[in-house]
Amino acid sequence: MPKGLAGFTLLELLSVVIIIAVLTTAAIPEYMKAVERSRAAEALTLLGAIRVSEQRYKAQSPGDTYTAAFSELDIQFPVGGTQSWGAETPAGGNPPNPPENFSLTTSRARLTRKGGTYNDQVLGMIFDTGALCGDFVPLSVSVGCP
Repeated sequence: MPKGLAGFTLLELLSVVIIIAVLTTAAIPEYMKAVERSRAAEALTLLGAIRVSEQRYKAQSPGDTYTAAFSELDIQFPVGGTQSWGAETPAGGNPPNPPENFSLTTSRARLTRKGGTYNDQVLGMIFDTGALCGDFVPLSVSVGCP
């Protein structure tokens, strides 16, 4: 090689590419888990707000009971909010109807994940205790929702 010309050989560049590929292979699954945990946090925030609304309803209810009718609660689903869980409502709904993958009983609320790796997995919250239920793997939840 003539003097004054400096650079990397093809073997050195190939070694760097291989190292980057190995590091990426190890990092992507962890990144995806972190993304799912953040999406779960979004669902937990919504479920927690519903639980608080249910507790307010129960405190004002003459029968001291929770309701299974979402329309009786003082809360609305966020417009375009929890898109990763499919819990979004169109603009202009008054009040917006809950999405198809949301269910509410007199003891718990739950969302079913739509799309992605964890499609059709359930995350719920029990009103009396605030305990999580469902089968959502990223949060290690494996308790049946009543």
